[in-house]
Amino acid sequence: MITLPSLGDLNKTKDYLREVQQFHPEFYEKLLYIVSLTRQLQFKYAYLGSLIKDKDPMDNSPSNVNGYVLRLYNQQVQKLKDKQDNALLNQIFADPYEVGFAKICLLILGRAPESLLGSSIIK
Repeated sequence: MITLPSLGDLNKTKDYLREVQQFHPEFYEKLLYIVSLTRQLQFKYAYLGSLIKDKDPMDNSPSNVNGYVLRLYNQQVQKLKDKQDNALLNQIFADPYEVGFAKICLLILGRAPESLLGSSIIK
């Protein structure tokens, strides 16, 4: 059974992201860069989440993508993970099943929590 995040869950996540942005601006800017790159390359946010959490991306892997582009993308994600703020990155994506990787990424991109209520087809 799939549960949907409540407005409270989304607002808590948004508040936490604001704190990260305020107290760790360089890290947040790099995170925003990776999330924006994911969107521009039209990769699934679940793929980014899999890379961050060191999980097998399974069916979230991009298809029909030049291997070079994929390697560059993976290197950028690894650079973000290799920073001292890796614990912070893991905290942001600590429980993606409450809010979901896609909705966390959309919050990072500036979407309002209210706009993310209900089910979505974004991966």
